[in-house]
Amino acid sequence: MKRFTKWLSTAVASILMVTSLLPVTVTSTVQAAGYADEIQPNEYAPDSILVKLQEGVDPEKFASQYDLKVEQTIGDWHVMQTPMNAAYDYYEKLQEDKEAAFVELNLTTKKVASSISKRSITDLCLKRDCDEIYKPKIPWYEWMQAKKVHEVTIGAKEKVIAMIGTGVDIKHPYLEEKIVSPYNFVDQNEEPLDEDGLGTMEAGIAAGAYPDETSMVAMDKAARIMPLKVLNKEGVGKLSDVGEALVYAREKGASVAHLSLDLKYQSQFLFDMINNERWYRSIIIIIVIVGPPKPIPPRPPCEVCGGVINDLRNLINVQPLRNDLTRFEGVEYGKWAHFGVPAENYFAPFAEGQFALASGASLASAAVAGAATLTWSMHPEASAEDVLTHLQKTANPIEGTGEWFNYGMPDVYKAVSEF
Repeated sequence: MKRFTKWLSTAVASILMVTSLLPVTVTSTVQAAGYADEIQPNEYAPDSILVKLQEGVDPEKFASQYDLKVEQTIGDWHVMQTPMNAAYDYYEKLQEDKEAAFVELNLTTKKVASSISKRSITDLCLKRDCDEIYKPKIPWYEWMQAKKVHEVTIGAKEKVIAMIGTGVDIKHPYLEEKIVSPYNFVDQNEEPLDEDGLGTMEAGIAAGAYPDETSMVAMDKAARIMPLKVLNKEGVGKLSDVGEALVYAREKGASVAHLSLDLKYQSQFLFDMINNERWYRSIIIIIVIVGPPKPIPPRPPCEVCGGVINDLRNLINVQPLRNDLTRFEGVEYGKWAHFGVPAENYFAPFAEGQFALASGASLASAAVAGAATLTWSMHPEASAEDVLTHLQKTANPIEGTGEWFNYGMPDVYKAVSEF
């Protein structure tokens, strides 16, 4: 399969809901990312840079001046191939070229840390009499009122959640019937092999298909899953692949895109992939960024500094809590995040047909992804921004609301019934 962005050169990724934001103004001089001296070679791709050109500038001609090659075009940005290990040199060289509006390193991102304890299918308890063992281990199901809402609705198969991360076991017996339009952006094929297991768990929590006798639950029992692999077996990927996956998700009809990224720096590229007026009404993006990424000065105006990626009006940021709703040590909390959700002891499908018990921020955000599609399925006439705003308004205040995060914990029953 040819790289799909060859025919999506003007497309831009859709993203989750967010608060209002002023547009970014592009000045007549290039805006440097300004990573200074602290960025390490393993924090960016060694052979590519991201370039956004001034209006009317031909990318091929621009690249040829520097003996670069336009590898792909994603929205208004171009991934330009450099000689191996020369990306930083070219990044610095292009700063003075006034035909470039923004120049960035192609940052690497990695999966959000999680703690996983695998269970083989042979020792898995799948009977009703095991509910007492496993149900107490998934308090998000109670806290977010999922059990109550499932008496009203199980969702709608028209809604699709794009799981952007380590991939998904698309042949897992509790997931395979839900899979649509899978793609692997690491190896450029349609097999999003989950070599880590985390992505399979996230998919199962958001929208797995479980028999009545199992002790596992999904937030949205009807939504379908679009597995998009952007992280390799070490859990590391390039930001350009994340942007490409977001474009793909929107073009293939995803309602929600779920990302879990350990991103050290702010990125104008990722900001632009999210901040696009064409997609605000049609897709919600749920993201986990543990702590606000560092600003990359000098880069005025301020709407591209600090925690601005977390303030986009079609984006939701989820932060992890312990099951007693207290904070995790080492996690940076703040009002730039939207919701706090329990993140311990999720029991879900795992890679290679297995199952696992795990804790992690991206598992909590996967539950919120299911809450978004579940709410939207009951109100299909609503826009993405409407759904996000409603999830915020119906969230239950808990300890830390207004300090650790802005809106408390989503209450999916209220979101569905009080729209």
